[in-house]
Parts: sequence; structure tokens; C-alpha cells
Amino acid sequence: MQLPPILFRLFLFIPALGAFILVASQDLKKSTAQIRNEYQKAFGYYEQANKLGNSPSYNEQTEMLLNRKALEGLKNTIAPLSNSPLRSDSLLFRIYFTIGELEHYFENYQEALDNYQKALTIQPESGLQDSVVFKPLLYSGIIYYNRGKLDSAGSVFLKADSIQQHYTNTLNESQRLYNTLGVLSYEAGDYRQAKNYFKKALELIKKDDPYYLDLKSNYLINLAQMQVKLQEYDEALANYEQLLPLNKNLDEVYHNMALIRVEQNKPAQAVELLKKVNFQGAKRIRLYNSFARAYFELNDHIRCRYYLNAAMKMYEHGDKDLSAYGTTLRLLGNLAAAEDSSELAIKYYTGALPCFYPAYHNSSEYQNPTKFSGIFSYINLYQVLLDKASAWHKLFVVSGKTEFGEQELNTYRSAYALLDYVLETYETDEARLFINKSRYRTHDNPIHIAFELYNRTKNLKYLEALYEIDQQNKASVLTLNMVRSRLLSNKPSDQEILPLKKQITRLALQAAATKDSTKLAELDKQILDLELNLAKLRAHNPGLTTLWQKLPTVHFIQNELLDKRSALLSYHLTADYITTTLITNKKFLVTRKKLPADFKTTVHKFISALQSPGSTIPKAVSNSLYHLVFDEAASEQPERLIIIPDDELTYLPFESLQDEQGKYAIQHFSIQYQYSTAFLEKQTLKVNTGSAISLAPFASGGAGSLSPLPFSREEIKDNRGLVYYDDSATKNVFLQKAGESDLVHLATHAKASFATGGTYLVFKKQGGGTDLLYEEEIYNMDLRKTKLVLLSACETGSGELMEGEGIMSLSRAFTYAGCDNIITSLWKADDQSTAYITKKIHYYLDKNYSIDEAICQAKLDLLKEEGINPRLKHPYYWSHLVFIGNYQPQADLKWKQVLVAAFAILVVLLLFAWNRSRRNS
Repeated sequence: MQLPPILFRLFLFIPALGAFILVASQDLKKSTAQIRNEYQKAFGYYEQANKLGNSPSYNEQTEMLLNRKALEGLKNTIAPLSNSPLRSDSLLFRIYFTIGELEHYFENYQEALDNYQKALTIQPESGLQDSVVFKPLLYSGIIYYNRGKLDSAGSVFLKADSIQQHYTNTLNESQRLYNTLGVLSYEAGDYRQAKNYFKKALELIKKDDPYYLDLKSNYLINLAQMQVKLQEYDEALANYEQLLPLNKNLDEVYHNMALIRVEQNKPAQAVELLKKVNFQGAKRIRLYNSFARAYFELNDHIRCRYYLNAAMKMYEHGDKDLSAYGTTLRLLGNLAAAEDSSELAIKYYTGALPCFYPAYHNSSEYQNPTKFSGIFSYINLYQVLLDKASAWHKLFVVSGKTEFGEQELNTYRSAYALLDYVLETYETDEARLFINKSRYRTHDNPIHIAFELYNRTKNLKYLEALYEIDQQNKASVLTLNMVRSRLLSNKPSDQEILPLKKQITRLALQAAATKDSTKLAELDKQILDLELNLAKLRAHNPGLTTLWQKLPTVHFIQNELLDKRSALLSYHLTADYITTTLITNKKFLVTRKKLPADFKTTVHKFISALQSPGSTIPKAVSNSLYHLVFDEAASEQPERLIIIPDDELTYLPFESLQDEQGKYAIQHFSIQYQYSTAFLEKQTLKVNTGSAISLAPFASGGAGSLSPLPFSREEIKDNRGLVYYDDSATKNVFLQKAGESDLVHLATHAKASFATGGTYLVFKKQGGGTDLLYEEEIYNMDLRKTKLVLLSACETGSGELMEGEGIMSLSRAFTYAGCDNIITSLWKADDQSTAYITKKIHYYLDKNYSIDEAICQAKLDLLKEEGINPRLKHPYYWSHLVFIGNYQPQADLKWKQVLVAAFAILVVLLLFAWNRSRRNS
């Protein structure tokens, strides 16, 4: 009888199963002595291999053989050890970890990872010190990193870091951890954090380490590269100089030092350093370009041309690195421009564009790229566009032809479209730093040419271009994040956008560091695929397009936003000029006025006077500033102003300025501030003061050096909603409740620090002490549901002025977190007057005043009320509180409403006339 196939297979399997059970039972019955002997022999092979690795008689084949024997031996001990009296958690941990190391050595990465994880699962149950898991965490992270799983790598690296923080002594291979964290931060574009990690790695290298010099050289190079990225040139030079005695990578070191000297405007020193460089092969092109750049800065055009010609000859022989070739063309353009050959310069610059952006193929001098994608050197591309715009400007000045001015303006717009692409696509500190500084250095040039073109043609399109560029230059990073905060939802498609952008950033930075054309092509393909996915996700939310498209047009502001009582004033400052843009519902005007030579000093002295309660306000200065900033709006006689300040004007409370009659601006109109018109949108805002949270941590007493704020109790005691004093006004309560409240009112201490200690708000801890809420923590909050934050704490609107971005303050952090409207303090607030004003703000908000008119009326009440001490009417006591936020238009009567009202009046008049005629009859 024939067995069914399945039974037949089972019948054949039984002897094999029996044999396996027999062998397993024999293994399990191994004596304690046998087991001990086997794992000791295996560890012996492992240790011999390690010693051989550090021996002068190192032999790779012998090392591999020893490691293979160690691996096989350790694997064979696991099963019998599990039921042996020798079994211990510490021994199993050591075996699994060592197997992981050996699998790692043989590049069996998944097997290595599995064994590291087995070792890690033993530790929590075993009572072993957490220091023993440092290495399996580190090595697991390295495997995750090499396999492109960056989130997993970062997670385990940070666990390893937290373990090292618990120990005063340095754990073995800690320097490797921090170097890898530095690389991870670099690939995320966070150069500041990368620099910190590389510094930490350097500190932890032990001088008795056999690889001390190699490690020190590697980490110093990494650190110096980050410092160059951050434009910390002196620090980078100092680190390169430390490398010189190590006698490693000297050509690269001297070359990098020379490039820094050029950036520092020390070209003669750069030349001396370049003479020490001995690059060979295609690298010589880089050297020729660097010599040419240094001699150009020295105004030695003969030597500059000599080295550029030498570079061109190498290209003719086939050594054509596109980026280096683009640099040569750009330098030739700069040389031509310096010799007043602007047309030739434009040809060179046009030729350089596709070298830095290979996807661009248009060779017309009258065209520039406007859409961007894939891998390219955006910093070099941006610089070429600026150079090209400058060459067009020279032609415009010499010839007076409008077409050349238009070409200059269009080239600047192309450059700014590039910046917007970088800002929108890359999630990097490098990109943000580059964008802020790059915009700021050039931001007046396109505004100036647009104004000149308007003066020549009277064509409003040039003023509209000026308006657009001006607003692009204001708080671009904050604007992008605010727009993103408004538009992003909790939909999966929206939540996937940020990780995609991080991947694009990482790949782009990898591309910037490689010269391998095959690798570049592979990275380019990956980025293009990611960008296609990004486009698909954005299709689900059409609001997520480039930043400049978020700007409301002048037509929208005039016809859809502003009511008849309001005017918008936006300012643009340079060292010599103030450009003012005025928009009302009837008027669009731009003026450009020469500034007094001591303007910035005058502004700072005036603000100092405002911040000194006993000082006399210089009326002549106040009056001149009043005319400088308000003259454009005077003829329109607005009752409400939206002010978008710039540079030093961001520190100035405009409401404190006085006219010839001594009246403050606040007595003429309510004033609110905004970062950019990108924040303006048509909306009706009603702040529900019943849905509020108010906190006064220092109402009854101070803490340490912090004084009590007795009037803060009076300030919030009548507020509706949730009210917390003293020890109950904790940081945790704030973090839990703020995001669900319409209004957040903080009456507390704060500190704005440009350097040490950070910028923070202060809360009380239950049971005593203080708790600090740092600026960086506020950035990570979700305050999209919060309609108004009232910060009566000191200096919440104060901070460091960052070129092109504005004041880095606590109030800005709240805006970044998603709240559109902030009432903030520009300097240390007086407790009594601030309490009076903020109580009045609540009162007028309850009466449905707009926020700007509520704060305006509150200040007017303080100025008018006879019972208030006259000293409290000095601007120090009231002008520090300013409102930054949304404009709330007053509803105009529509024609139908007017018609209904007219009809009602007519009916009333007719009834009155009829009744009168009846009485008469």
C-alpha cells in the first residue's frame, strides 16, 4: 500500500528529527567543565584576534581565522549554557554582544544587530550597570546609520549619550559616538549641533589610544569644516593650525586656510598659503581657481588671468569638473566686469549657470532659471545670479536703457526664487543662515532698481515688484513656518511632508560632499523621486506652494482687506535710505528718502530715553522721527495703522512719537505691528476671554534674585477663565492648558539673553523654586487654537536683531508656535502701570473691540485718567506694550444694508409726516 505524499515526507523526517533531538540532548547534557572550556576557548580566540589587530606583525588572514573560530565557538555555547549552573545574565550578555561584534566584523549586519538587541534585552532584567550597554547601543546605531535608518540610529545614539552623561569618567569609544552624532547632525544640516559633537569627540580622545593622531586629525578636520560652514573663520583657522604639526592632509589644510583668508579679505596671506599646496591631477584646477580669486582680490588682473587660462587649458584636455568649470567662468566674468566689459561678463555668467545647475539648458543671456529641482550647488548658483544682476545694472547706468534695468530686476527675482526653493525644500540651519544673510546683503539692490524703473516709466508694475521683494526680505523663515502652521493639518499626507524634506536635505548634503559622478547621478535620481512624492503630497493641500506666492497682492490689500479707516506702512532701511510703502483702500504710494547721517545712533538714543522713567524725551528728535515715518500717511488721516518695521525700527514703539503739538501718535491712531504682509489675511477674530488661562507666579513673593510682582495679582484676578497664582502657576499647567485656550495671559518674570543663559519665561515650582520655559520649548508648542497671547512679562519682545529676520524674541517664538496675535513688552515692565493697561485690555476685548483698538484705548485711559500719578504717564510706563498680529477689518456697510437702512428711514419719515397731517386735519 502506498503512503500519501504528506505522510511519506513525515516518515522520512522522523529519523532526522530523532537525530536532532539526540544531538540536542547530548549538548544539553554537556558537563559544566566542557561548557566552561568551550566558551573560554572561544573568548581566547577572540582576544588573540584583538591583540593581533594592534600588533606590528598583523596578518589579516590570521585575524579572520581566529575571529571565525571565536564566532563558531560562542554560537555553540549558547544552547548548553541555558540549562547549565554556569548560566548568568552577565555571561549571556557578554556572549551575545561578542557574537554581535564578530558578525559585525564579517559584515553580517542583520545577524550583528539581532545579537546586539538580544544583549540589550538581558540588561534591564539583570541588574547589570547601564554602562555595559553603551557599546551595543553605539554599534547598533552605526548599523542603522549605514543602512540609512537615520531615525533609529539617532534614537539609539541618544540613549548611548544619556548613559555617558551619568558618568564622570569617559566610557570606552565615547569619542566615536560623538563623532557619529556630529556626522548625523551635519547630514541633517544642523551645523551648530554638529560642531558641538565634534568638539566633544575631540575632548574624549585618550592620548594613550594607539590611533590618537589619526582620530585627532579626523575630528579636527570635521570641526573646522563646520566652523567654515558657520562662517566662524578665526576658530576654523585655529583648528587647521593645530593640524599642521600632525603632518597629515597638509595640502587640503593649507588650501582650506587660504580660502578662509580670502573670505576674511586677506588675499595676500591666502597667496602665501596657496604656494604651499601641491595638488596633483584634476585637483590643480581647484588650486588655479583659488589663486585666481586671491589675485583678483589683490587687483592683480594679470596673474588672475594667468591662472584662469591655466585652468581653461586643463578643461581643454578633458579635466572638466562642472562645478570647478563654473567657478572659472564666474571668475572670468568678474574679471571682465572689473574691466568694464559688462556684456562679456554676462556671457561668462550665463555660461556658468548650467555648471552649477545642470538641469538648466537655456544659453540665452536674457533668460535665467526660475524653477528648481534635484541636486545642484545653490550657493554658487545664487552668487552667479547676483553677479549677473550687477553686470546688468552697470549696463543700465551707462546706457540708461530700461530693458537693461528690467533684466537686472528679473535676475534678482530669479535669485530670490532660488532662495525660496531652498527655504521651502531643505530643512537645514545652513540654508536658513545662508538665506538670511544673502537676502540681507543684497536686499536693497532690486528695491532700488524697481524704484528707478517706476520713476522713469510711471508703470505701477515696478512698484508692485518692489512691494513683493520688500516683503520677501522680511522674516522669511518665520513666515514660512507660520504659513506651514496655518496650512498643515493632521492628515497623513501633510504629516509626511517634513520627513521627506529631511531626506532631501540629507541627500543634498551628501551630494555636496562627493565628487564621484556615478554616486552623484544616483543621489540626483533619489532626490528627484522624493521631490515627485513631495509634489504629490502637496497636491492634497494646494496651499503649500512657494513662499512668495503667499504674499497678498496690493489689489487684495486695497480691495479685500483694509477698511476705510486703516493704512498699511511698510519700511525698508539701508545705511543711507528709508523706503516707505503706503497702502490704503484708495492709495498705493512708495517714497524713498535720504536718512540723516546719524540716524541709527539717534534712534537708539531715543529708545534709551523711553526706557528710562526719569528721563526727558528729546522732543525735536521725537518730532523728526514722527515726520520720517508718518508723513506718507498724514494726508490720508487714518485711524488705524498696520506697521511693518525693518532693522532698528523694530525696537521702536511708534506710538510714543510726538508731533509738533506734543501729541503722541497713540492719540491719533491705534497701531499694530506685523512681520510681513504674508501674515495678513482676511478674517474676523473674536477673542473669547471666557476661554482664557492667566498665570501670575510671583503675585505673593519672589524667588532667589527674582522680586515679587504684587500688582500681577490685581492684573489677573478679575480675568475670566482659569486663573493661577504663585505655586499653582507652574510651567506644567501652562504647557497643558495654553494650547486649548483662546487667550493666554502671563504676568511673570522673563529674560532676553543674547549670549549666556538663554531666553526664557519663569514659572514657580510646586513646593518651591522656579521652572524656566525656554524660547526653544515655545517653538515646539502647538498654539494654533490660541487667538491671543498677552505677555506682560519683562523684555518678551526684546532680543537679538538678526539681519533680514527680525528680533529673536519670546514673542516671536509664540508666533512660530502658531498663535497669530501677541501683546508683548519691549523692555522691563513697571508692575503697576502694566497691571492697569492689561486689565483695561480685557475690559475692551469683552466689549468687542479689535485687539489693536483695545490696547490703544487702554493706553489712552491711562494718559487721560486724572487719578493716576503723572509720573506713570511717561512713555516708559505704557509704550513698552505693543501688539503684533492680525488685522481685524471693521465691517463696512454693504449696499444692501445701506438700502435697507435708507428704506427704514424713509418709512419712519413717511409715518411721521402722515401722523402730523392727521393731527393737523
